[in-house]
Amino acid sequence: MRRRNTIIFCALAISFILLIGRLIQIQYFKSDELNLKANAQHTYKENISELNYDILDCSGKSLIEYSNKYVLVIDTITFKRENNSTPLDQVYALDYILKNYDKTYDLMISLNKGGEGKKYFVIDEECKHKIEELEQLKGIYTYDYNEINRMESWNLINMVTKGINKDNEKESIEGMLYDVIKDNKTSTITYEKDDNGNIKQESIDTNKGNCNIQLTLNKDMEDKVKNIINKDDYSKYKDVGVAIMECNNGKIRAMVQKDDSRPNILLASTTENGYAPGSIFKLIVLEAALNEKLITPSDKFLCEYNPLLPCKKGHGNLTLQDALVQSCNNIFAQIGTKVGGETLIKYAKAQGFFDKTLRFSGDKEVPGDYAIDDIDKGGVTNISIGQNMRIAPIQALSLPATVVNEGAFIRPSILEKVVDNDGKVIQSFSEDKTKVFDKTVSGYVKSLMKQVILNEKGTGKEAFVAGVDMGGKTGTATRMEPSENGKMEKHDDGWFIGYFKINNKYYSMMVFVKDIEDNQGGGSTAAPIFRDVIKELIGK
Repeated sequence: MRRRNTIIFCALAISFILLIGRLIQIQYFKSDELNLKANAQHTYKENISELNYDILDCSGKSLIEYSNKYVLVIDTITFKRENNSTPLDQVYALDYILKNYDKTYDLMISLNKGGEGKKYFVIDEECKHKIEELEQLKGIYTYDYNEINRMESWNLINMVTKGINKDNEKESIEGMLYDVIKDNKTSTITYEKDDNGNIKQESIDTNKGNCNIQLTLNKDMEDKVKNIINKDDYSKYKDVGVAIMECNNGKIRAMVQKDDSRPNILLASTTENGYAPGSIFKLIVLEAALNEKLITPSDKFLCEYNPLLPCKKGHGNLTLQDALVQSCNNIFAQIGTKVGGETLIKYAKAQGFFDKTLRFSGDKEVPGDYAIDDIDKGGVTNISIGQNMRIAPIQALSLPATVVNEGAFIRPSILEKVVDNDGKVIQSFSEDKTKVFDKTVSGYVKSLMKQVILNEKGTGKEAFVAGVDMGGKTGTATRMEPSENGKMEKHDDGWFIGYFKINNKYYSMMVFVKDIEDNQGGGSTAAPIFRDVIKELIGK
């Protein structure tokens, strides 16, 4: 008997010691974990923004357009348990508000379907305010969610934000920017539940340690350009794209297209590798011939009509200046033949042609292409006048800038720097600069571009703005595209590229007008837009 009592006593003692040990373990080793679980039952956290970063223009203005999404959250466990004494009219009112907004929203079904936990209802602002007036209801709360406005899906900012993810190549702009923001935290709102089931907002965490992306774009300038291309004067053109860049650093200040619901025309998104540049390519032919010393500014050339040559009429004897001013196809075919197709392509590539300018992934941006056929005797002729090739229009933005920069090519860029929420610079992006042709060549080409606008016979005279140091080159190009029935259709496009100086700073501008009429050219379509944009920028 004594032995049995001893065994029982020892068993109770051991159990007591184990219990004390367990209490000590809970108190000293697992208290944080248990507190976290306990608090979690009384704490609710929601993301309040689609993005965990901002995209800013060059002056620090946000370029992201958000649409507010309003959300109702019901904690079904708390709602069922804590609303026993809540006036029924409050419950009925919530059910009515939800059904009135969306007939598929049924409170009773939602509370009993799909398991217990949080149920989410997207509502509008009016519903949100009505629900917030139901102050006696337990287990519910509402919050605002910043959702990006994707209506203009081909807007440059939408293209950037939609593409930033870990799956893109590191060399792409999306891949580069993902590396910048991958450690960012999402902004959240926290709610606390009291012992009676009332849920109240506690705090908002905007994660001030996040990195933000600052672009070179100038929102005010872009708005002015947008106003111009949406004028009634240009209403007949569905697709117009304009880009403006500072010549001395390659920073793109504006990238605007008329309709952002259509594929991005400046990047030639979703096209068969872009558009033919037409006569704007003659600048490259001229630069190459002069730099290779195959021609001189004093040379004269003869343009005679020949049905096998591109000019529809003979221009007679022309100087080099006259040939560019009047954009003579036959003479530039002669010059291009002297230079040779391979050399022309080399000079084109040296200025960013046939390569993605902004490095967007996939078919968001095309690299362009070209064809040189040794058997085709017209191959060099066609290349010399900007045919047998395609580019994304943004690639042409560098041509006037290279002339202004004394023959130095600077790759256009939209990336300015990485900043924190207080504007402190975390990382800057450097420019990519390469010498392409001689300073003497650039000075001469620049003077000829000026005459394209100033000369009475100049194809770009419609771009003239009094009192502005400017020059440019027109382009008209033809391309064949498959129609809906599978047959090939002829399309014409208008170009104007040029430089201009305002506030002691040189800018390069590219204007592209897609699908112009047969009797139109770059001088009558794109050049007037170039003019009107400059007038808008200087306040004329």
